[in-house]
Amino acid sequence: MLEIQKKKYVHQITLNRPDLHNAFHPEMIEGITAFFKDAAKDPELRAIVLKANGKSFCAGADLNWMKEMASYSEQENKEDAIKLYEMFEAIYMCPVTVVTKAHGNVYGGGLGLLAASDIVVAEKHTKFCFSEVKWGLSPATISPFVLEKMTASAAREFMLTAKRFSALEAKDSGLVRFIGHEDEVEDYLTATVEALVENGPQAMRKTKELFSSYREKSVDKNKEFTAEVIAACRVGDEGQEGLNFFLTKEIPKWKAK
Repeated sequence: MLEIQKKKYVHQITLNRPDLHNAFHPEMIEGITAFFKDAAKDPELRAIVLKANGKSFCAGADLNWMKEMASYSEQENKEDAIKLYEMFEAIYMCPVTVVTKAHGNVYGGGLGLLAASDIVVAEKHTKFCFSEVKWGLSPATISPFVLEKMTASAAREFMLTAKRFSALEAKDSGLVRFIGHEDEVEDYLTATVEALVENGPQAMRKTKELFSSYREKSVDKNKEFTAEVIAACRVGDEGQEGLNFFLTKEIPKWKAK
């Protein structure tokens, strides 16, 4: 269902239901949520890589799970949707940088995984689709994360039409950062992770906090908040070592070994 690899500075989680195109079901959702919440507790972790085995990255909801949903009461469906939302939220709110690689087909909730990630790369022949309205449903659960990542114009078109769109269109919309052949994508992913490993882990966590704070604060509060963040970074041990490295080239203790 899930393959997990843990190294000193980088963890990798791989969706592993290739025969079912890595479609979600409750146990898988619970496992992904737990993984990201656990990873958030590791102060030395620099990056998380999210991948998938098989021909598709993720086809969205599992067919059998969808059949069960049809018999749920409204309250049961609400509780079910909250658990799904909490999975995306665990990825989005994870203080560790999340780098995700897409390939094959990415449908429905699979797009939520991409939208909740910090950096997304995709093989050039990947196909994407917000298929929910085709089934009389709405991409409501993933919409807050998607609208944070994609342009509103692209999200409106692709969510309302449920038409498939290309990796290039995904990149143009902001959903994906880099597209290329498989080897090019792997090289880009590797280089990205290597760059993350070289950075101060707490500095990256503080930087991630900025993104959510901007939406919640007024201009005046942003001014005060950003000043507080950089001030705390500058006087903290990690920031002091980083500034000393800049000035003297003395390798800081937090540099990856």
